[in-house]
Amino acid sequence: MLERIMNLDFLPRKVLLLVVLMASFEVLAASGITYQGRLISPDGTPVASSSVQFKIQIRTPGTEDCLLYEELQTLDLSTSQGVFALSLGDGTGTRQDSNSWNLFDSLSNRKGFTFAAADCTVGTTYTPSASDNRKFRVYFNDGSFAGWESLPVQTINFIPMSIESYAVGGFPASSLLRVQDGGTLGTPSALTTAQYNEIVALVGGTSSLYEKAGQLGGSSIPALTSGQTVVSDGSGGWTASTPLTSESDPNVSAFAKASLPTCGVGEVLKADGTSLSCVTDTSGSVVGSALADTNIWVGNGSNQAAAVSVSGDATLANDGTLTLATSGVTAGTHTKVTVDAKGRVTVGASLVESDIPTLSTAGKVSGDAITSGTIAGSTAVNTSGSITTSGNISGAAISSTSLSTRQIDLYDSDNTNKISFVTPATGDLTSDYSLMFPTSLGSANQILGMDSTGAFLENKSITAGSGVSISHSAGGIQISATGSGGTVTSVSGTAPISVATGTSTPVISIADTAVTPGSYGSATQVATFTVDQKGRLTAAGNTTISGVSPVGSSLADTNIWVGNGSGQAAAVAVSGDATLSNAGAVSVTKIRGTSVNSSAPTLSGQVLKYDGTTEYAAGFINVA
Repeated sequence: MLERIMNLDFLPRKVLLLVVLMASFEVLAASGITYQGRLISPDGTPVASSSVQFKIQIRTPGTEDCLLYEELQTLDLSTSQGVFALSLGDGTGTRQDSNSWNLFDSLSNRKGFTFAAADCTVGTTYTPSASDNRKFRVYFNDGSFAGWESLPVQTINFIPMSIESYAVGGFPASSLLRVQDGGTLGTPSALTTAQYNEIVALVGGTSSLYEKAGQLGGSSIPALTSGQTVVSDGSGGWTASTPLTSESDPNVSAFAKASLPTCGVGEVLKADGTSLSCVTDTSGSVVGSALADTNIWVGNGSNQAAAVSVSGDATLANDGTLTLATSGVTAGTHTKVTVDAKGRVTVGASLVESDIPTLSTAGKVSGDAITSGTIAGSTAVNTSGSITTSGNISGAAISSTSLSTRQIDLYDSDNTNKISFVTPATGDLTSDYSLMFPTSLGSANQILGMDSTGAFLENKSITAGSGVSISHSAGGIQISATGSGGTVTSVSGTAPISVATGTSTPVISIADTAVTPGSYGSATQVATFTVDQKGRLTAAGNTTISGVSPVGSSLADTNIWVGNGSGQAAAVAVSGDATLSNAGAVSVTKIRGTSVNSSAPTLSGQVLKYDGTTEYAAGFINVA
């Protein structure tokens, strides 16, 4: 905390006298830098402008005087007696500089900075030392003058605790292991115990993951001279060895020990007994064990074994399974097929009538082989079984000793319309019966009907009796009565029905009963009636039921009867700002929708007051 008093008379403007009572620089991780003070006018009164602008800058400490950070803030001092508090870097101000770093980077001495030329008094770079401070500059304008007035430049120094933060456990940053990429510190994950132990083993020379200098497989590598190689000594170590430059085996011919000729692609070495030469291999290539999945070795046009995959009409799996290519025909049974030159079925279909040639030889198709179609010509069909068809059977004459069917159709000459003779549905007939038609055609206006014995049909004529006429037309038969209509001559009645005039125009009435006309029954009464054997009310009245509520005695716990908008009693629960117990006690739980604390006042002078957030509660009234 830095406290000082300054009297500043800004003579060039003759505007304000600034008295800074307290300047506090508080650098916090969450809130930034806080600067506090008070503005006093030259006449001694506090500045009371509602819009005072402050421009706050952090600059480098040297002669380069570069702008590290700048914010613009506007404060309302109309009610603060000139007292102000500026929080730099907390998001309330508007940043004015174009630098890429943040507020806390501008206070850090870890790295150097590069600026635009306009942001520095001298030069464009600044490399801080570990103990460098920063210059803090504040400008203000209360709106009563143009431009900015500057306060004296102040210095941001490090407190002892921040000096201690230069080191970790007494070790400076340069003595610590850190991860840095392009000048930016990284944030890798912490080392595991196994990783730490491996680093210790590596430093101590006992790591099993890496070789020491001058060792291979844990054993020292011997010194080598030109042309030597390292070979195992057979006991876990290494020894220097000079490769043979000539063959000493007496079984190898002398010409084979000389320098070998250089062969081209596809050539092999050939010995003629005195020398070696390169010749083209004409006996085939040597095939190795490597072969691509599902490939096979096949001799090509150059008489060389070549790896190819099986294709065309078949494919080969790597387990030796040969699969023929599909021909496009759906698997299954087909009555008509098309075969290509390779014997494959390329088309499968069903037989149509045109696929079957005409059969003229008897006996070629018989029995169950005939299932559908038309048999024409003069050939007779002889069978001892049944002929079943869903189509038509036509011929010059069809005879049968027994014809079993529910319907017989008789078509007109062009086979477009028909007359159907249909028997009743299955199960409707109780016994067999026969319809025997007349032996001759009936005459005009006769109808078919059973004879008097019910044995056969006969032609019947309809005759008219006395007072009845019959007329036949194309649409039907009309039967009419020719006599005059009847007349009611006498009407009588039995009590309570009475007839005033018993002639052809009677007046019929029902006698009144002793029941008084009107409505019976109410919310508190039940209607009673007496009815005689003829359904008449002979007596009516009301019976009052005492001791029962008009709306019934059943009512849910704590509910009450309340008239609703339809003028009917309805059971409802008391809600809103009060509750009701089933003993009739009313408790106020809210005031205009705001809860009331359930605890009663306990001290004298307490009142029920609103806590400003959620409820009314007992408390005292405070007088400022």
